[in-house]
Amino acid sequence: MKALFTFWQSGHFLKWYFPFAVLLGGLLGISGQAHAQFPRLETFRNSTATGWTIGGSAYLTDNGSTGGDAAGEGYLRLTQATTYQAGYAIDNSSFPATQGFSISFEYFAYGGTTPGADGFSVFLIDGSTQNFTIGASGGSLGYAQKTDIPGVSNGYIGIGIDEWGNYSNPTEGRNGGINSGSLTPDAVAIRGAGNGAGTDQYPYLTGTQSLPFSLDVATPRAQNGSSDYRRAFIDVIASGGTYRITIRIQHGTDVTTTISNYVVSAPPSTLRVGFSGATGGSTNIHEIRNLQIVLPPVAANDQAVTLLDTNVSFDVVGNDQAPGSSIDAASVDLNPSQSGIQNTYTVAGEGTFSVNAVGVVTFDPTPTFAGVVRIPYRVNSILNSTSNLANLTVRVATTCATPGKDGPGTLTASSILNTYFPGTASVAAGSSTVTVGTAAAGTTPISAGDLVLLMQMQGATITTANDASYGANNATGTGNSTTDFTAGQYEYGIAAADLPLAGGTLQLVGGLTRSYQNLDYDDASNPTGQRRFQVIRVPQFSDLDVSGTASGTPAWNGSTGGVLALDVAGLTSFASGSVVDLTAKGFRGGGGRATNGSTTAMGSDYRRGNSGAHGAKGEGTAGTPQFVYNGTGIVNGGLAGYRNGFTGRGAPGNAGGGAVDFTPASNSGNAGGAGGGNAGTGGLGGYGFGSSNTGAQALGGAAVALASTTRITMGGGGGAGSANGTGSGNSNFTAASGGLGGGILLLRTGTVSGTGTLRANGGNAPGTAADAEGAGGAGAGGSIVVLANLTSGLSNLTLQANGGTGGSANTAAAGNYGPGGGGGGGFVYTNGAATTSVAGGAAGRTSNGNVVFGATSGNAGTSFTTAGRGIPYTIAGAGGCLPELNTTLATSTPTLTRSGGAGSSVAPATYSLTVSNTGGGSATGVAARVTLPAGLFGYDASGPTSVTIWRADGSTFTPTGYTTPAGGTNTPAFGNIFLPSDATLLISFRATVAASALDEVFYQASAAVTYADPTRDQTTDLVSPGATYTSGGPVEGSNYASASNTTEDVRIARPLPVELAIFEAKASGTDALLTWVTASEKNNARFEVERSLNGTAFERIGSVQGQGTTSRRTSYRYTDGGVGKLGLQVVYYRLRQVDNDEGSSLSPVRVASFKVGKGVVSLYPNPAPAQATLDLTGLPTGVYQGEILDLTGRSILAMPLQGATTQQLQLTNLPAGTYLLSLRGQGQNLMLPLVHKQ
Repeated sequence: MKALFTFWQSGHFLKWYFPFAVLLGGLLGISGQAHAQFPRLETFRNSTATGWTIGGSAYLTDNGSTGGDAAGEGYLRLTQATTYQAGYAIDNSSFPATQGFSISFEYFAYGGTTPGADGFSVFLIDGSTQNFTIGASGGSLGYAQKTDIPGVSNGYIGIGIDEWGNYSNPTEGRNGGINSGSLTPDAVAIRGAGNGAGTDQYPYLTGTQSLPFSLDVATPRAQNGSSDYRRAFIDVIASGGTYRITIRIQHGTDVTTTISNYVVSAPPSTLRVGFSGATGGSTNIHEIRNLQIVLPPVAANDQAVTLLDTNVSFDVVGNDQAPGSSIDAASVDLNPSQSGIQNTYTVAGEGTFSVNAVGVVTFDPTPTFAGVVRIPYRVNSILNSTSNLANLTVRVATTCATPGKDGPGTLTASSILNTYFPGTASVAAGSSTVTVGTAAAGTTPISAGDLVLLMQMQGATITTANDASYGANNATGTGNSTTDFTAGQYEYGIAAADLPLAGGTLQLVGGLTRSYQNLDYDDASNPTGQRRFQVIRVPQFSDLDVSGTASGTPAWNGSTGGVLALDVAGLTSFASGSVVDLTAKGFRGGGGRATNGSTTAMGSDYRRGNSGAHGAKGEGTAGTPQFVYNGTGIVNGGLAGYRNGFTGRGAPGNAGGGAVDFTPASNSGNAGGAGGGNAGTGGLGGYGFGSSNTGAQALGGAAVALASTTRITMGGGGGAGSANGTGSGNSNFTAASGGLGGGILLLRTGTVSGTGTLRANGGNAPGTAADAEGAGGAGAGGSIVVLANLTSGLSNLTLQANGGTGGSANTAAAGNYGPGGGGGGGFVYTNGAATTSVAGGAAGRTSNGNVVFGATSGNAGTSFTTAGRGIPYTIAGAGGCLPELNTTLATSTPTLTRSGGAGSSVAPATYSLTVSNTGGGSATGVAARVTLPAGLFGYDASGPTSVTIWRADGSTFTPTGYTTPAGGTNTPAFGNIFLPSDATLLISFRATVAASALDEVFYQASAAVTYADPTRDQTTDLVSPGATYTSGGPVEGSNYASASNTTEDVRIARPLPVELAIFEAKASGTDALLTWVTASEKNNARFEVERSLNGTAFERIGSVQGQGTTSRRTSYRYTDGGVGKLGLQVVYYRLRQVDNDEGSSLSPVRVASFKVGKGVVSLYPNPAPAQATLDLTGLPTGVYQGEILDLTGRSILAMPLQGATTQQLQLTNLPAGTYLLSLRGQGQNLMLPLVHKQ
C-alpha cells in the first residue's frame, strides 16, 4: 500500500499563486520536443532562434559576422543568390492542430537572376516526428520527393511559393501536377502528405496558374508600405469535421486569396512548421521574418428573436474569439460565398441582414415574414486570419403562449370552449392593457399564460347620403370606405395576469400591434355605425377530439360571440361524420317590421329613418340596425344603429340592403331584401309587389374590402323585406327578416386525423312561399381558417362557407311579392388539400311560377388551399410554436481533494444545471434531472441550492411551487417548473462524494429534461428531447450526455505517495532554483520537473531520481538555468511524482518571481487594463528605444525610454489584444509580451 503524498503540517505557510491569462510563452521557443503554446512566434531578427534547427545553406543574418545585420535586425536566410542552394529551418516544438490554426510570415525573394528561382516552401510535418530530414531540393522546394531522393519526414502539407514554376510539375519523380514539361511560374501550390520517395507520396492537391503579380521582387527586403512588400497568410480552419486551407498573399497593400477553402484531410494532433528554400541554375535570395502561428479566430453561432415586422440588432462578435489577437469587428462577412467582405445580405421574402463597423448585425424582416431565417457568416482577426463559418439565426414571431397548456380537450354538440369578453373601451396600438366587461359566454376565466384573441368585429366608415354614393362613395350604393376600416382585424396575445369572468383590466405580455375601438353609432368621434371588438380566451389544447355536430358556439349578439378559436398543439381527431357548425352564427339579419307606409319615403331610398316604409338593412361590418333578426325573433336595439337611417336599399359594409317598397306611401308594394356579403357580394332583393319587374331593388352586401388572412369577418346579415302593417292583416312580419351570416372558425393544429366537416355557412332567410310580404335576403358565408403543421390529414376535411338562400315569397292575384337575394360566399384559408365550398346562395322564389322576380343569387366567395402555415401579425399557432429545451451540465469543482490519506473523506462537488428554452412556446411541468455516479455521489440537501430563471431581457425570478429532490439520491430532479420561451433555467446544487470513490477516475454525470407533451392525449404524457410527440414529429432540443462531454467531469486528486514537507521555487540571478523536502517516500521512482510560462500549459524540463521507499527526510534541488533571460516576471513550476509502476501525481504549483537585474526588465500587471508599469530600474542609465508591436511585427507605438527608471505605459487607446514590447539600446535587445484587456 502506498503512502500519501501530503503536505507535512509543521506551521509552514504555503502561498498559492493564481496564473495570469495566457501570455506569449510560444515566443520564447523553449527547446526540445515540447508542445509550443499559442501564439507561436519567432521574429528571426536575432542571432539565435531558440528551439529551431537551421540547416543546409540557411542561416540567421544577425550572426555577428562581417557583413551580417545589426543586432535585432536580422532575417532567416534560406538561400543566397547563388546557384544550387538548399537551406531549411524546422521548429523543434510542436503545436496543437485539431482546432485549426493560422500561420503568417513576411518573406523576401530578391537579388537573383531574371527570372528568379527556384522558390521556397512552408511545410507542416507530424509533431511527433523524432528524426527529421529535409526533402528534395530544386523544384521539390525541400518538401516533395524526387526520383531517388525522399521528401520531408512525415509531411502533412507542403505549400510552395514557386517563382520558377516546377513545384506544380509532375516531373523529376513528383506525384501529380498541372503541367508536364512546362512551367507555372509565380504560382502557389499545395502538395499533400508523404513520407519517403514513393511515387504515391506528396500528391499535388491544388494550385494556381501564374499569379498576376510576381512572387519575387526587385527591391531588397521591401518593407510594409512598399509595393514590393510580400507577406503570406495560411489559414487552416476546422469546420464541421473537415479542414479547409485558405492561402492569401499580400503584395504591396493588396491581399489576394490564391487558394480558398480547399478541403484537406484531418491533420495529426500536433504539427511542426518548417521552411525550405532552393535555387538552381537561376537564383534568388530567400528570407523569412516575423513568423506567427496562432489559433484562428473562432466565430460562434448567434441568435436573436424579434416580433413580426420589427427589426432586431445584436452583437455578433462579442462571443467570437481570436486567441493571441483580437477580433476585427469591421470584418464581419455576411456572404462568405462571395469574395470580399459583404456588409449586407438579403434573403428573398424573409428580410435583410446588415452589419456595421463594430460588429452589430441588424435584421430587418419583411412585413409578412414569420419564422426562422439563418445565414452563415465569418470574421477576421486584426491579424487578418479568417474564422470558421458560424450561423446567424433570427426567429421572427409575435410571441408564443403555452402550447398544450389546457391538456386534452373534446368538442361535442353543446361545447362552449372559448370565453367571450366584450371590449368596453377603445385601446391604442402598443398598449398592454385592455378593459373588458363581464364574460358573456364560457366558464373558464383567463389565467396568466393563456392565449387570447382580440378581434375588431365592426368598424367601418360609410357615406350616408341618400343616393348612389351611399356606402363606399363609389356610385354603387354599397360597401364602405377603406379609410379607418378596422373590422376583421385581429391579433393573438398572451395574458400576463389572471382575469376573472367578471372582467376588468386584461394585462398582456407586450403591446398590441393594432388599435381596437368600442364606439356607439352616435358617439361624437364615430362618423357612422357602431364599432365593437371582443376578447376571446383561446384554449391551448394538447389534443382535441371532435364528435357529433358541435354547434354550441354562441352566436354573435352585437358585442360578443360568433367566433370559435382553437389552438391544438398536437392532433385534432374528427370522429366519422362529425361536424363543427358555425352556420348562422355571424352578423344578424335585418328585422322584419309591419308598417303602414310613409308619405315622405320614396321608392328609390338608399337610406331612410324609422319611417313607416321599407325593410331594415342587415347587420355587418359597418354597424347594426335598430331591428335585427337573431334566428328566433326580432330584437329592437332602441337606436337607429346606422347614421341617417337603418332602412332602404343601400348596403352598408357587408350587410345586405333593406327592401325599398314599390308603393312606400302605403308600404304595400312589398319588395325583397338583399343578401349579405363577405368574400362574395350578396344578391339583389326582388322587385316590389305590383311593380311588374320594375323599380329599385335592395343592394347586396359588398365583398369585404382588403380581405385577407389578416382581416377575416363574419358573413353579413341579409336585409329585411318590406311587410304591410297589422292593419292590413299581416301578423307574420318576422318572415320578412333577413338571414344571419356565417361565423368565424379559427383552428390551428399540429395535425389532423379522421373525416369531418367544418361549416360557417350563411343562414337562409326565414321567408317561405306562403308568406304574403317581401322576403328577406340571406346571410353570407362566414370565414374559416384551418392551419396544420402536418397537412396530410387536411385532405379528409370539408370546409364550407357557402352563402344562404334568400327568402321566398307568395303570389297574389295582383302580382308577386319580392323574394330575397342570396348570400355571398365566404372565405376559406387552409394549407392543405381540404375539400372547400364557398358558393353563393340562391335567390328566393315566388310561389307562382317559381320565379325569382328580380332577386339574384349571391356571388361565390374565395378559398385558398395551398397557402403558408403562418399568418402575419399573429402569434404563431400552437402546432408551430413548441418549446425547445437544451440542457447542459457543468461543475465548478473538477478536482476534489481528500481530507487525509486513502479512504478519507472527500470534499463535495458542485454542479450547475442549465436548461434553455430556445423554442417559441413555453414549457410546463418541466423536470430537470441529473444522474450522478450511483453509490458514490448523492444530492446534498443541506448544501446550498439555487433555482433561478433568466428571462430574455436579462431579468431573473425564482419559480414558485417547484419540487426538490430528497437528500442522498444520485438522480436529483427539480420538477413542476414553468419555463417561458427564450428563458433559461439555472440550477446550482452540491453533491456529497463517498470516501470509497477512487482517485484519479473521471466521474461523469448526465442530465435530461422532461416536460408536459404539448400534444398529449393523456394528461400525464411527458416528452424529452430526442423523443417523439404524441402527435408525431421529433421533440427538438438536447439532453446532456456524459460520454460526449467533459464539462461536468469530477476527479478526486490522488495524493502523492510521498510526504512533501517543503516545495519552493526561487529566482537566483537568471536561474530558477527549485528545492523540495520529503518527510517519507514509498515506491517513489522519480520527480519530473514541469515548467509553465503562463500557469496553464506545462512541459517537462528535467527529472530527479527518487529514493524508492524511505522514512528518512530527503532534500532535493533542481536548477532551471537561464530561464530569467526570457524576460518574464514569473515562471510556474510543479512536480510530477512518478511511482515505480509509472503511476503519477502532481504537486501544487510554485512560482519563481524574477527581480529586475542588469539586462532584465519587468512589465506588470500583465494582462494590463488601462495602464502598465515598465520597470527599467535594473538597466543602466541612458536612452532606450521602446516600441509596441502587433503580432505581425507592425509598429503600433514608439517611445523613448530612460533606463534606471520606472515608466507608466498608457494603454487606453490600444485595442484589446496581445502585443510585443520591444526595447533596444545600450547594448540591450529585449522583447516582452504585453496583453491588454478592456
